[in-house]
Amino acid sequence: MNNRGQLYLFFPLTCAAAIAGLILHVTLPKGFEILYFNHHHNIFSDYIFIFFTRLAEMPLIALPVLLLLRFKGITAALEAVVALTITSIIVQILKKAIFEEAIRPHLFFAYTQTLRLINDMPPLFRHSFPSGHTAGIFCLMTTLSLKASRKESAFIFFIFSVLTALSRIYLLQHFLIDVVAGSMLGMCIAMFTNYLFSNIKIIKKLERPAQEPA
Repeated sequence: MNNRGQLYLFFPLTCAAAIAGLILHVTLPKGFEILYFNHHHNIFSDYIFIFFTRLAEMPLIALPVLLLLRFKGITAALEAVVALTITSIIVQILKKAIFEEAIRPHLFFAYTQTLRLINDMPPLFRHSFPSGHTAGIFCLMTTLSLKASRKESAFIFFIFSVLTALSRIYLLQHFLIDVVAGSMLGMCIAMFTNYLFSNIKIIKKLERPAQEPA
C-alpha cells in the first residue's frame, strides 16, 4: 500500500534542496564546500557523519528493507530491493562509462591544499559523479516515504537522506554536484519503481489478501 501524501512532502523537500545545491554549485568556486567542511570539524561531527555514511552501506541499508518486509509485506520489501538494484546499476554505468574522468576532492586538491583525513575513510580519486551513497539513501527513503503512515515520517526520512549526502562531502568523497545528482537520481528511480509495482498486474495480485475459505 502506498501513502502518496508522504511523497508530496518528501518530493518537494528533495527538489528544493537540489535547487539550493545547484545554486551554490554555480555561484561558488568548485571545492568551496569541501574546504568549508574540512576547516570546520570536530571529533563529534566526524563520528556523526561516518554513521550517516554507513547508513547507505551494507548491512545498515538492509535494515529498513527488513522492516518493510516485517511490517508492510514482501511486495514492499521487493519494491525497495528492485529500486536499490536499479539505482546501483545506473550509478555504476554513469561512474564507470559516462563520467569516468570525474575526479574526487582528494585528487582535485592534491597539489593546492592539504586536506585533513578522517579515520576509516581511505582517500578515493576517481569515479566521483554521481554519489552512489546519496543515490542509494534517497532511493530507499523515497520508498519508505511511500509506505509510511505517520505524517512526520517523510520529513524524518528527508533529514536522514540529507545528512547522508552531506556526510559524503564532509568525508572528502564527493563534491556538492555529485550528491545533488545522486539525490535526484535515487528519488526518481524509487518513484519509477513504485509506479511499476503499482501497475503491474502480477505484483498487484500479490498485494491482495487471500480469501477466507468457505
